[in-house]
Amino acid sequence: MASKFRFILPILLLSISVFCGSLTGATLYVAITGDDTNGNGSQVAPYSTIQKAIDSASNGDAILVLPGTYAGSGNREI
Repeated sequence: MASKFRFILPILLLSISVFCGSLTGATLYVAITGDDTNGNGSQVAPYSTIQKAIDSASNGDAILVLPGTYAGSGNREI
C-alpha cells in the first residue's frame, strides 16, 4: 500500500501544479513611454494609461505600473 502512495503522490502534486499554473493570468504593463493605440500591454509594448490596462485586463491578470508620474485622462478617477 505504501509503495502505491509513493507513486501516486508525485503524480498528484504534478497535476495540481500544472492545473494551478494554467489559472495564472497575464501581466499587463503600463509605462509613461507606452502607447494606448499601438501598445498591447506587453513589457515591450506597454500601455500609456492605467485605465487602458484595466479595460484590457481579464480575471486573474495583473497590472504592473512602472515608475513615473501618471496624469491626465485615463490615469485619474479610475
